Amino acid sequence: MYGAPQSVRELKDREHIVVVITSRPDFIKERTLSWIDRHFEDSFDHICFTNLYLGKSNVKSKAKACQELNVDVFVDDFISYATDVAKNGTRTLLLDAPWNQGELHPNITRVRDWNHILEILK
Repeated sequence: MYGAPQSVRELKDREHIVVVITSRPDFIKERTLSWIDRHFEDSFDHICFTNLYLGKSNVKSKAKACQELNVDVFVDDFISYATDVAKNGTRTLLLDAPWNQGELHPNITRVRDWNHILEILK
């Protein structure tokens, strides 16, 4: 998404702990890590693979991963993941997209883009 690398770097520079929680499976872990390194070099403190998408073992919900990593703010564009995380009390920012319209849990704030996320987190 436009502006994501710069915004993530700014959060990191503000001394936030920034983690990736991806639904990608372990079998594409190396390709995923390579892509992240190419676009977000040294921006993340931790990367968690939940195996929700096509995973066969070690499957974990993003909500569970957020609990384990003590996440304060969760950002996603998939409404069901956002809702699961929000139900556990985590502040959630949902990147607005045509595929995620509908009623939102009270802990979810719809955001336009990464600049909007930075505004909210200031």
